[in-house]
Amino acid sequence: TKQLPEFGECVGVIKVEGPISTQEEEPSLFSLGKPSSSDIVEMIKKADRDNNVKAILVKINSPGGSAVASREIYEALVKAKKPVITYIEEMGTSGAYYVAIGGDEIIAHQDSVVGSIGVIALFTNMEELLDKLGIKFNAITSGKHKDIGAFYKEMDKEEKKIIKSLVDDIYTEFVETVKERRKGKLKLNESLFDGRIFSGKRAKYLGLVDKTGGYEFALAEAYKKANITVNEGEEKVCDYSSYAKASPFAGLLNGIKITIQLGNEEGRITIR
Repeated sequence: TKQLPEFGECVGVIKVEGPISTQEEEPSLFSLGKPSSSDIVEMIKKADRDNNVKAILVKINSPGGSAVASREIYEALVKAKKPVITYIEEMGTSGAYYVAIGGDEIIAHQDSVVGSIGVIALFTNMEELLDKLGIKFNAITSGKHKDIGAFYKEMDKEEKKIIKSLVDDIYTEFVETVKERRKGKLKLNESLFDGRIFSGKRAKYLGLVDKTGGYEFALAEAYKKANITVNEGEEKVCDYSSYAKASPFAGLLNGIKITIQLGNEEGRITIR
């Protein structure tokens, strides 16, 4: 982990990148690793306790992820005693937008993608494929809904209704939280909450974000909140996102970016 600067007062910067999850991603040959929501929460707490840190800037570039993980980070930001600015760089959608509203002020790049307020539950049905392969599953359960969403069978109407109720509960909480945190700022209409996405510029018009600008602009706003004076070309930042654990292959990763994207994990409730 990088050492924090020794010049004293600074803005604590924390990054939320990629899918948001309660699971930590260990470093490997092709990855420097990724913190879990608990790790990010701990970064927020440390920055909030650090006497040198006068404001917290959360840099977001994420499509969202786990409902639980997103809310954990959101709640940590709300509880922070120091001023919090959230900055949406390229993408701050669904669960990542949930995180963003935890800040006292939201700034987004005008060309970023913002919104996608909604919840989805994905389940794969492989029943027909298994039949063709002659593979059958015998499930002995304690109740008729114990294997709800299992890949080896189609969900019936009652099971779909159960899952829909769960999704609706999480969605309602998400929407109510957005309305509460953005109270008096939103141009309320149905389209805000139907899952669609907006540019950062449009998001500002709709009240989903407060201002538009790049990272330097967001950092300047954080300096104002922190009452920190910086000279031209100077930067007073305490980086709390140097999380990646030491990897023997880290040197091989310089200049190389390999992205492998898989579908959503089966049966996980995802804010997106």
